[in-house]
Amino acid sequence: MTASLYCLRLLLLAPLFPAASAQSLFVDDDAPGPGTGTLEDPFPGIVEALADSSCMPGTTVVVLPGEYSPFTVTTNHLVIEAQGGPMETIIDRSAPDPFGVIVQASDVSIEGFWFRGAPDGVLRQGLGVHVGGRAIVRRCIFTDIETAFSNGWDLYVFRSAVVRCHVGYRAAGQDLSGFQDSIFWDVGVVAQGSLTGQPDLSTCFFGDPITFGPDDLHLRRISPCIDAGSGPSDPDGSPADIGPYAYDLNHPLGTSYCFNEANSTGARGRIQLVGTSSLSSLAAGGQLKLRASRCPVGQLGVFVIGEARGESSLMSGGTLSVGPPIGRRGPVVIDGVGVGEVVWLNAANQSGLGAGDLRSAQLWHRDSTPSGTGLSHAVHLMLRP
Repeated sequence: MTASLYCLRLLLLAPLFPAASAQSLFVDDDAPGPGTGTLEDPFPGIVEALADSSCMPGTTVVVLPGEYSPFTVTTNHLVIEAQGGPMETIIDRSAPDPFGVIVQASDVSIEGFWFRGAPDGVLRQGLGVHVGGRAIVRRCIFTDIETAFSNGWDLYVFRSAVVRCHVGYRAAGQDLSGFQDSIFWDVGVVAQGSLTGQPDLSTCFFGDPITFGPDDLHLRRISPCIDAGSGPSDPDGSPADIGPYAYDLNHPLGTSYCFNEANSTGARGRIQLVGTSSLSSLAAGGQLKLRASRCPVGQLGVFVIGEARGESSLMSGGTLSVGPPIGRRGPVVIDGVGVGEVVWLNAANQSGLGAGDLRSAQLWHRDSTPSGTGLSHAVHLMLRP
């Protein structure tokens, strides 16, 4: 099948797949459960969300960053999307069971997950996604498992990656499948099975895509996958890239470390860098913000800034993981959805900093629990020219 015919078929099928939802259900692996599916009271797992009576056709299941068990979909017209993307949202495939995510329904969209199997040196086994109905997989990563995809009916895969798997795609008696702008890297057999035709792989990349590593598939600037895709343009207006991530000049924007205990919300506080780490962009009007989430509503907090990683105790708040000299940004008051945010760097306060300088940050906040729960995890950053 030619690429043009393949794209035409997808355009004709697009209205049949979930495009908008009547409601959203939220999932957070740090939630205490059982949950009602709201942002304030999420389900603790995807399995629980799909089993709830409120999960009806047309629902979007929004999955917050974390690690989750495989699940089975039996409800038609669902979108299951990872809010933070595949590097932050993991479907654990390391357990020795044969099945991963099973779709026994029609018009299901699965977006933004990392299906992570056993590490190198351990027998790779099991499936990533099996489709017995009709599904689209978007921007997902499959690593270290026996077979990434298998299907007995319709399967369409967009902007995904299969890495260190024995089989990329195993089919059973049909050819209603297509792959667009996806990566197959260190895969033993790309496609096998009792096919009545061949899956369309004409717009995929086979080999090393030149990324930041096999478990960080952000593209480096010399990657052959940049501007090589056939799908819609990237957010910056450039031609589509191949793989789950569009090329990002600012990546990596910080490295997370030092995960503290859950606070009184039942979740571990998180910290995120938002904006740019480029000094030239900051001088031209850009900003770098510190954003903390999953924090107790209404509590006072301060972002602690250091020049290095460190590890010490801070009163009863948990483990402080930034090294001296230490400064601060804030204070902030945690808003109604558990978020606190400040501008860390901009044109007015980035003087004296140089490319290659290292900085770390962490949020301390008040909490109602007795001890050990007042610090988010930490993030480490290298500034760029």
